Amino acid sequence: MGSFDMIVTCDNGIAARINPVGAVNEFAYQPNTALEGPLVAPLSFGPFGGQILATSDDAGKVWAISNTGTFTAAFSWAGAESVHLIPDVPCPFATTGKAFFSALQQQNQVVAFPATDFLGFGGDIIVPSEQGLGITKIHWNGSSYDQMTFDTAGGGYEGSAFVDCSIPSPTPTPTPSATFTPTPTPTATATFTPTPTATATFTPTPTATATFTPTPTATATATATSTPTPTPTPTPMGQLSKITPTGTTCNQFVNGTADTLAALNYSVSGGTIKNNVTPGVFFYWVSVTAPAGNNSFTITQTITTGNFNTLFNFTSGSNVFSSNCNSVSPTITQNPTTKAVTVMFNAPVAGTYIISIKYDSKSVAGATAPNPTTVHYDFATTGVPGSTSGLDLVKN
Repeated sequence: MGSFDMIVTCDNGIAARINPVGAVNEFAYQPNTALEGPLVAPLSFGPFGGQILATSDDAGKVWAISNTGTFTAAFSWAGAESVHLIPDVPCPFATTGKAFFSALQQQNQVVAFPATDFLGFGGDIIVPSEQGLGITKIHWNGSSYDQMTFDTAGGGYEGSAFVDCSIPSPTPTPTPSATFTPTPTPTATATFTPTPTATATFTPTPTATATFTPTPTATATATATSTPTPTPTPTPMGQLSKITPTGTTCNQFVNGTADTLAALNYSVSGGTIKNNVTPGVFFYWVSVTAPAGNNSFTITQTITTGNFNTLFNFTSGSNVFSSNCNSVSPTITQNPTTKAVTVMFNAPVAGTYIISIKYDSKSVAGATAPNPTTVHYDFATTGVPGSTSGLDLVKN
């Protein structure tokens, strides 16, 4: 087997080439762009063949990077997480028949796709979305690129891979096993050692089972409480607005299972905030009541600590949903001075609608570092009482 260089992309916009002895060549740079999930496209993949394809989930783009360091916005896919080449003959994992695995971060699940799903698509690429849009497939038809939705499973994909066809070579494994077989004594000892360990391991499991006992108790309590009419009123109020990390879905916000993001972290270099603010994006969610027809809502952001004056830009991936989490195709704009976001949409019926505004954390990069170092932001929807949610910007 020959030696190969490794391609690395970074969340500060750098693409680098690393050779087998560890020498690093940073050959490309795109400011204010977090790169991840790279792939070297095959030469057969049209004009972008032979180039590096890397995603930016914040921008919702797949970038093509040439060997001269030129960046081209190749494809759009909200929450683009990584790029994967479909093998001509996908290899299933063991006897499962599954060839592609992807993690649904918020659901704590790994989804497996059968090899048969990819037959006939060899040479195409797929791009999972971290924002719950599913997976898009892109094909070069000889004159242009065809992009289609390959999978629509809800939830944000985080970490995906095809089974590596070169890995399944278990022949060497039994060879050393046979070598150690003639030494039965340690084998027996090793066998009995894990047995009590496993017993101890399973002891907490019943405890976890017992933990679920309060759950039905709480459910019963909630059932009894929900009988009076006033009970549903505080429920939406408790979930009227929230600031969450990337990957949060509308259903999670509506169901009250979305995680709360309390702070962003930043570093300082030369007296200014570096471009490594984490996490790279965040969402402000708010539940509003709207009449049927055209509606307009304004989301403001305010620095309450008085030690900083740089506000956040909103970015692609913002949306408005009906109460059952179907998009209503809004128009969203931002005042360049006040950074207030105006959301306009046509409500097909009167009722509850969910506004989701995605903000770019790196909007503050390059600003003079605050003193004191912690900044507090409040986000609120004008005319909607109880819609304020806060977020801190904290120095690492």
